[in-house]
Amino acid sequence: MHRLEAKLGFISGLVHRAKVEAFEKMLWRVCRGNTIVSYSEVEDCLEDPDTGELTKWFVFLISYWGEQIGQKVKKICDCYHCHVYPYPSTPAERRAVMEGLQVRIQDLHIVLHKTEDYLRQVLCKASESIYTWDVQVKKMKAIYHVLNLCSFDVTNKCLIAEVWCPMADLPNMRRALDEGSRESGASVPSFMNTIPTKETPPTLIRTNKFTSGFQDIVDVYGIGNYREVNPALFTIITFPFLFAVMFGDCGHGFLMFLFALVMILYEKHPKLMRSQDEIMKMIFQGRYIILLMGLFSIYTGLIYNDCFSKSLALFSSGWHVSQMPGMDWR
Repeated sequence: MHRLEAKLGFISGLVHRAKVEAFEKMLWRVCRGNTIVSYSEVEDCLEDPDTGELTKWFVFLISYWGEQIGQKVKKICDCYHCHVYPYPSTPAERRAVMEGLQVRIQDLHIVLHKTEDYLRQVLCKASESIYTWDVQVKKMKAIYHVLNLCSFDVTNKCLIAEVWCPMADLPNMRRALDEGSRESGASVPSFMNTIPTKETPPTLIRTNKFTSGFQDIVDVYGIGNYREVNPALFTIITFPFLFAVMFGDCGHGFLMFLFALVMILYEKHPKLMRSQDEIMKMIFQGRYIILLMGLFSIYTGLIYNDCFSKSLALFSSGWHVSQMPGMDWR
């Protein structure tokens, strides 16, 4: 009896649900029916360590007779990528393994819970500084971008930057160079030289949040030459007024005015400033244009006696036809 128990072996593990039928047939054909296979489906989906996908698995227990058959069973398990786990031969050892696994699972749950709490605290702490980090990174990228546009001198120890600068900003540039040299502690201070040239300077048009939208409309058709009159100044009035002449509805114009006014009042809201929607960004940048278009549309709509595509009778027409002397209307 003891000799028979020594030859009886067990192999336990996990097999993918799609491979169960083929796995069982292979065991039957190779081992010639000298194995006993038991299956049980795992209730929860487990993550595949190779692909990371959640799949269904089956727990199997194979009882075999003889060492040679045991070697064949192990090779078949390897071919079907089964996850094999040790299976003790005595009930006492199996109970000890189960108790050890339960303790290990509880410890892992505690460790995972503590780790998630720690990561959550770290992320909450980092989220408080994310805006500052974003500004710092953008400043560093802007500095390196400007430095890449510079060229080295003959000694390869200094950078030379050739730039166009308005005459009114020359004192500010000299002051900034002096402050930068002093703050950085450079041994050689930065200096600026004016280079005479006959080239035509580029066009610089200073804008603010109100005039930038109108300037973009003008720039679509072309940028004026140096010292030419900037037509964007006249476009601030002509563009919304011509739109209102075409639109001419005080009701819809009032809605446009309110919509633009809300965007102006909440223009510093993070969702509006950081919106990635292309259409929303275009509307937000032209909020002052929409405001004036709505305001002028209210004016022309009242003149046209038109509100929400319905005629109004606020005042009668000022056009009167009277018969002129000497004219026959027949």
